[in-house]
Amino acid sequence: MIISDIDKTEWTLPEELEVREVLDVVTRALEEQEQDSEYLQGMQMAVPGAGKLYGVRVPQLRTMAKQLTKKYGDQEQDLDRFARASWAQGSREHRLIAIFVLAGMKKLAPKRRWELGVEFLPDVEDWETCDQMCHALLGQALAEDPDYMDQIETWIDDDNF
Repeated sequence: MIISDIDKTEWTLPEELEVREVLDVVTRALEEQEQDSEYLQGMQMAVPGAGKLYGVRVPQLRTMAKQLTKKYGDQEQDLDRFARASWAQGSREHRLIAIFVLAGMKKLAPKRRWELGVEFLPDVEDWETCDQMCHALLGQALAEDPDYMDQIETWIDDDNF
């Protein structure tokens, strides 16, 4: 399946957001993605340390996340749990989907964005994920509440660059 065609019948999201069930649908969609071996090889070189890669491009991941937030937008706690479960899968694509889902949750409080960003931060092993997470979670929380700058300044001496 080509994820750009995700709105077709192959991409059928359950009516209710049951985290495990939706995560299984997302994972199958990633696994069934038509492989672009040249892109995948480029990603492996460009994003060392990214762990498992399916080779799905960011615009396609954003489309998936947008469809998830559109369908389940009124179930914010479940979307939060889904994003955390997706992050825990450890692949580049699962983690980016988690970030993009959380970014699409317009009512997500700055405090919760910050908490999730701090929770995810120790798992970040590549610049792509770092950039996306900092923009969508930590940076957005900081933009909405500059008091988080004090915590950022404590990270300067942290061993985890």
